[in-house]
Amino acid sequence: CNPPEGRATRRAAAVQIERAQATAVHRAPPAPSASHPEPEGPRTRPAPPRGTSRGSNLTMTSGNFVPALALLGASLACLLATGGAMPSPFDSPMPVLRSMSEARLGTPHLFPARSQSQASFDELLKLLDEKRDEILEAQRLQEQAKLMMTKPRVAMFMHSLERNGANNFCLHLVAKLMAKQPFSIIFAPKEGPMREDLEKLGLRVEILDPAGADFLPVLEKRLKQEEISVVFANTIMRCDVVNLATRMGLRTVWVIHEAWPQDQLDYYAKEVFMMKNLEAAHIKEAFRNCGCIVFPSDVQKSIYEGMFRPDAAITVYNGIPLQQLDAFRAQNDRDEVRKSLGYNKDDFVVLHLGTICNRKGQINTAKCVANLVKDMGCSDLKCLMVGARYIRDHEIKYIEEIKEAVTSSGLDYVRWEDTPEEDHGKARVTVMDIQSDVLKFYMAADVVVVPSLNEVLPLVICEAMAFERPVVCSAIDAIPEALKDGVEGFLVPPGDPDSLGEAILKIYKDPSLSAKLGKAGRERVLRQFSYDVMVGHYNEIIDDLNSKPPVKPVSEENFSAKKSLTLARPSSENIDSSCWIELRKNLELAETQRDDLIKQLHDLRREVSELKRSPGGGSPLRGMTVLIDMDNTVVDWDAMFIKRYCVETRATVDEGEALREMVRKRQHFEIEANFPADLQDSILHVIAQPGFYASLETLPGAVEALREMVARGIDVKLVTAPHPVCPGSCASEKYDFLLTTFGSDWIDRMIITRDKTHVMGAVLIDDKPNVSGSNRNPTWTHVLFDQAYNKGVTGKPRLANWADWEKTLKGAMGITE
Repeated sequence: CNPPEGRATRRAAAVQIERAQATAVHRAPPAPSASHPEPEGPRTRPAPPRGTSRGSNLTMTSGNFVPALALLGASLACLLATGGAMPSPFDSPMPVLRSMSEARLGTPHLFPARSQSQASFDELLKLLDEKRDEILEAQRLQEQAKLMMTKPRVAMFMHSLERNGANNFCLHLVAKLMAKQPFSIIFAPKEGPMREDLEKLGLRVEILDPAGADFLPVLEKRLKQEEISVVFANTIMRCDVVNLATRMGLRTVWVIHEAWPQDQLDYYAKEVFMMKNLEAAHIKEAFRNCGCIVFPSDVQKSIYEGMFRPDAAITVYNGIPLQQLDAFRAQNDRDEVRKSLGYNKDDFVVLHLGTICNRKGQINTAKCVANLVKDMGCSDLKCLMVGARYIRDHEIKYIEEIKEAVTSSGLDYVRWEDTPEEDHGKARVTVMDIQSDVLKFYMAADVVVVPSLNEVLPLVICEAMAFERPVVCSAIDAIPEALKDGVEGFLVPPGDPDSLGEAILKIYKDPSLSAKLGKAGRERVLRQFSYDVMVGHYNEIIDDLNSKPPVKPVSEENFSAKKSLTLARPSSENIDSSCWIELRKNLELAETQRDDLIKQLHDLRREVSELKRSPGGGSPLRGMTVLIDMDNTVVDWDAMFIKRYCVETRATVDEGEALREMVRKRQHFEIEANFPADLQDSILHVIAQPGFYASLETLPGAVEALREMVARGIDVKLVTAPHPVCPGSCASEKYDFLLTTFGSDWIDRMIITRDKTHVMGAVLIDDKPNVSGSNRNPTWTHVLFDQAYNKGVTGKPRLANWADWEKTLKGAMGITE
């Protein structure tokens, strides 16, 4: 027996249902009364309108469907109003009543009989039972919509509307987040094909050109009009948006896809990405003040270490839409996909997918393909490069260089868009424009190559592995975080066509290896690059920002002061206290030595001036060309490695001393060869860190010796090889070192080459035990610069320290006093 208040609630709910019933019933006759008595005999009904079933007065047309839904809503209200007094009719088994129909039949005082409308009401109740899931889902969406209205509104500013990796990330992310975060509007600097993709999601897209004089005022006005609280900026180029949002007191999320060295921000902005209005100061300001900075890898995060507040940065691996990829795989036949591109079952297709530009390294792919076909007998190997665009001059020029590299090797090169359909897939190398739909290329490929020179963690790698395709990638930046060499694919030195070709050849010759690598890659994607996990992280990031007050802008001076304060109080989590004390002592000692060196430099300059006044300086070495290596010959490469590796591994004082002892007395020239195999990746990671080569310190007496050589009329050339793990940044930073240490007049004395045997000179001073190359008879005599790993070399002149340079050179050349 229900309590009185329960019965009253039921009666109130019954009234709602009765009213809805009266509204919903089609042509329901009035109930019998004194003025309208019920006729005797069999009852006849008019034929129901088209669209209804006989025995029912409910018409499922547009005119009656809305009242019907009103009844369903009223029924739900009844259920909700009864609370715990009456179990849901959807619960089974139902303690008291099994269905709404039974409720009506069993409670005539609540549901008065209406014979004309009985069938209609029965049908509605049945529909209510059948539409349980849909009704509950609609109710959930309604509650979600209410919640969304209470959340702060979000605006996203994209780098462009081109269909590329960074923008595809935004498209997929916002498509998933729209159900959880109220994205109001998408801003972009210029038109592009992705506008259509975003508008299909129901998003508004607005173009605002950052190059315009009124860009920031207009953007500020639009953000206020849209009542935006959170600004989501994509790529480092949108630092201007982050800075404006911070000044407006808005919360900011900034996703960084790029890996620009801290000391080369202007170069990358203006020269590489052609952003003439983008200043390093703007980028640094955004890093200081952004509420949350998201990096797609730990390696990339370390590149910008010190530019942001420690609590502002987070690493979130970019996920990929596996459902979309898997659906494509299930719905398409691989042979048919290859046939549509012009490739047959016997073709071995090498896919290079990405914007065709210097940093993506397509020219190295072209060179290695030429070598595989001509010299390695890969007669059925073909290459497809997808990502050409003919907008920027340097990209157009690069495409021409690729064409030249292919045709000069005697191979055929075509542009897909200029080729008749019947000739598709016939050329050895095909270049195709940027495509919006790239899944078919993965399915068609036998191997996917990513030999980039500058990259973070491109989605191409993850997508290829999701298709179970083996990958061959440059061992740079965060790429080793996505695959392990020999497990999911192969890692090769950047800018090395030979190594790239060797890895491709292994896959070409061994189909079972290809399948093994592909399977492992798929497992890696499922384990590490879950799309749902990524979206969940971003949702938490935005919610977390909204729970805190916006970050207040900080000046560079105050930010530096805070960093200094943090350094003055080291955390036990970051560095051992005794190690910190030692570092402080070393710093004080270095400051003292600096003053002494300045005095010595003045004295040296005086001596050089005197030598210059004496033609030839009386030296018999005048006019000789002396080639001098840099690493561990002019600069203390080992010291920089020890320093950075200790920081990277958070080594204690004892651990640091043990490392220093091992490195200084090592047996092998290549540093990684002196460590266990499982540590070699971390070793190479340290070497590739931004600023490594630009921060090298000179060995005692080296600079003075080289300047004195020049003053005595010796033609000095600094001949150095870029490190294979980071050739681009290594070369650039060595030039920076030269400018800082020797000055601009020494630029012409720098030679960067992988093969020193072709450089002409009388003497080569180098620490490498054996300097070899394609020229077996170089013109120079190798003088070993003394290091532990070359102690076992005999029969070569040796320079123990720079104070003995003149004596050593004379001995090497057979010059007697």
